[in-house]
Amino acid sequence: SIKTIMYFHENQLSYPWSPLDKDLVLKRDLHYHYINYTSSLVSDYNYFNSEYHLESYTKGLKKYLRKMPDLRNQDTIDEIYNKSSSLPIGCNLENFDKTETKTPIILWNHRWEYDKNPELFFKILFKLKNKKIDFKLIVLGEKYKEYPEIFNIAQKKLENEIIHFGYCHSHREYIKYLKMSNILPITSNQDFFGISIVEAVSYGNYPILPKRLSYPEVFNYKKNMNLFYNDDEQLFSMLIKAIQNIKSLDKTTNNLSSYIYKKYNWKTISKKYDQTFESFFN
Repeated sequence: SIKTIMYFHENQLSYPWSPLDKDLVLKRDLHYHYINYTSSLVSDYNYFNSEYHLESYTKGLKKYLRKMPDLRNQDTIDEIYNKSSSLPIGCNLENFDKTETKTPIILWNHRWEYDKNPELFFKILFKLKNKKIDFKLIVLGEKYKEYPEIFNIAQKKLENEIIHFGYCHSHREYIKYLKMSNILPITSNQDFFGISIVEAVSYGNYPILPKRLSYPEVFNYKKNMNLFYNDDEQLFSMLIKAIQNIKSLDKTTNNLSSYIYKKYNWKTISKKYDQTFESFFN
């Protein structure tokens, strides 16, 4: 009689495959898909960290169940959808006002993995350098045994621009670099929410976001259309504009930081969690 809630921070049905993944290369069975599917089916309710995530999971279910040889149970998709909704993640944020910005310092604060699309990120920075546009660079994030070679290439090509390049071993050090940087170009191919981006923006970084994935939802596209790009060329031109107007970005970043802090800091979200779970179990 105990009720069960399933929370999806990510899922395997709509998560992009790594080109190096053995399951993809060998075309083995999709066992993690099955675990996600049956978990969401037997739970009393499912929460996803964004509406985008819920919608992409539902589309992933349709593709997955079509692969079944018989008894595809397509009707269970509506059953799962009707007992699912979004519930954002809470983040450990501080209410922070950026001091006046003088030097453009570009930030990467994600995992060193293929789905964050570092190839495009560094390709854009190489173009900046070739055009002799001055900037500094902070690269944070965890790397594993295998990571994209572009990071090694970038560390050599951009050695004169780099302030820090590598993992931070303390939260204090991580926050120090978030406060120091000021421009955040996002190139990711996957994000169901975007914790690292929320963190960076809350500490005064100006985001340049693709108009896809969870970003229009998390950063309120209707009120912040000027933050979003549609293609690589627009990303490049927006980054140049941000660098050229670095001193006038403070008002925008302070307003956005305040908005993100109020919406996603854990003190606010925890109350929402309490209300949600209390109403569900009563």
